[in-house]
Amino acid sequence: MPGRSVFARLGRALHLGLTWAGMLALVVLLASTGLGVVGRYFHIQGVTWSFEMLSIMFLWIIAVGTVLAEVSGENVSVDGTSSDRGPLFRTYHAVVLLLVSAALIRSGYAMLGRTGYMPTPVMRIPSWTMQGIVIFMGVCLGVIALLRLFRILR
Repeated sequence: MPGRSVFARLGRALHLGLTWAGMLALVVLLASTGLGVVGRYFHIQGVTWSFEMLSIMFLWIIAVGTVLAEVSGENVSVDGTSSDRGPLFRTYHAVVLLLVSAALIRSGYAMLGRTGYMPTPVMRIPSWTMQGIVIFMGVCLGVIALLRLFRILR
């Protein structure tokens, strides 16, 4: 069916895009770590921002990795308990994931509303660069849960 192949290609493209985004974040994290270590070792002023960049990239790597692991069914071995059981148990797991994603979106939105535009301590960039991770994870995990529910109920 042509409709399925389009969605399959879109899914593979999104998976590949997230993988590349995670790899780019990892490269920035490693470069920031190296720059920070060299700056501290040689007492170079002005590279203290590299540790703040490192913390931001670490959080984004965790978020992207969580989403990719959930897509692959490798996130904390939940797949082993749900795939062996019937559709009722898989529906339960998808609904729980949907509720968790809704909680992440709601709390992330509240956090962004309160402190999203406060500058970070060193680089002075808006805090939403870190806090947006919560909404990103909520939206991605919610889409995964909805797709699983549609697949089960189909």
